[in-house]
Amino acid sequence: MMLTQETPVPVSTAKQRINWAKLFWMLRKSPLTLIGGVIMIVMLLMMVVSPWIVPHDPNALDLT
Repeated sequence: MMLTQETPVPVSTAKQRINWAKLFWMLRKSPLTLIGGVIMIVMLLMMVVSPWIVPHDPNALDLT
């Protein structure tokens, strides 16, 4: 039986750059993805802005 030693492949640790033009093209190609992304962004904005829109304590009881 013959044993062979595998040489490790070096992994690139450099950060990959995002190709914004390609990303935009992919979003335009798939309108359902674009709609889903817009819905997610709107929901995120609602989460961030909601404390200023409704400034009362959600746990406070008003039984009157």
